[in-house]
Amino acid sequence: MNTTPAPVSSPAITALVLGTVGLLIVIALFGVFKFVGLALAIAALIVGGFAGRRGEEGRTYALIGAG
Repeated sequence: MNTTPAPVSSPAITALVLGTVGLLIVIALFGVFKFVGLALAIAALIVGGFAGRRGEEGRTYALIGAG
């Protein structure tokens, strides 16, 4: 019997991964005390994650957050 969980949409996962990477890059480059950069990265992660359910648009937001 196949008990693997149902796959989550790939664009949403991609957006969340890219947004998380962007957040980590911001922390690594600017440090935790640069709250403006951190807030922007978190916002990009959230927007990218929600928009990721709509496909390419979510990837765009996540890439903007990572850049």
